Amino acid sequence: MYSTTYHNHSTWSDGTASLREMALAAREAGVAEFGISDHLVVGPRGFFVDSRRWSMGLNQFEGYVEEALAVRQELEGPSFHVRLGVEADYFPETWEKVAAFLEGFPLDYVIGAVHFAGDFPIDASAAYWERLTEEGRRQAWVCYAQRMKECARDFPCQWLAHLDLAKIYQVPPPPEATELLAELLAEGGKRGLCVEINTAGADKPCHQFYPSPELLRAAVASGVGILANADGHAVSQVTRHFHRVPGLLASLGVRKTPSFQGRKIFWHPLEEEPSLQGRG
Repeated sequence: MYSTTYHNHSTWSDGTASLREMALAAREAGVAEFGISDHLVVGPRGFFVDSRRWSMGLNQFEGYVEEALAVRQELEGPSFHVRLGVEADYFPETWEKVAAFLEGFPLDYVIGAVHFAGDFPIDASAAYWERLTEEGRRQAWVCYAQRMKECARDFPCQWLAHLDLAKIYQVPPPPEATELLAELLAEGGKRGLCVEINTAGADKPCHQFYPSPELLRAAVASGVGILANADGHAVSQVTRHFHRVPGLLASLGVRKTPSFQGRKIFWHPLEEEPSLQGRG
């Protein structure tokens, strides 16, 4: 199986290791392609201030790109490639500004993400969810799912991060949220969108990969591309739980996996050489 690990964070956002250290760890782990995708959170005016602790600012992005390209130049080889990406949060008020900004950089991929339902921080702490009423939890889940659907529809990204992140603290999705995510997948399959199997969920309170098996089956049925990512924040995490992925893909009937370069998607049959299908 062609092995990639694209969803990773360094000290440019909330990772614990430098970009170079993360890339070296991936090379040591034997993956074919390592990608860096630090957080870029550009919310509306007066937005949740805590996000500044785990996101780059627009004024830092050029330095981030320069460092990533330098690491690529140093470490790139015939059997190891360094890809440049970003995990960009979707907000209806700011996504157009962010999309236009990112067009000015030589990115290999953009990951669309939602970490906030309005100003409610989805994965910041279980305490936020515990303060909500049952109706408040339902509303947070529905808002999150609606934002994910809008991200898939509007934001020019190559794939969506941790599709059901709101389950992180063991709050199950209400039927309305599940329906919105199912609609997202049905529409995403027509547009050539991908979603990730995010193995970090196994280490969270939900003890389950993102997204759920039910959503993964719906994604495959809709023709949505599937790739595995570790959401690594430390050198020990760049391929966490990847040993479980081949069996999961086989059980889903997945026969190909994507890689990305220059915002184009390369399809790799699981045991064969890659073929190219462009998607901007």
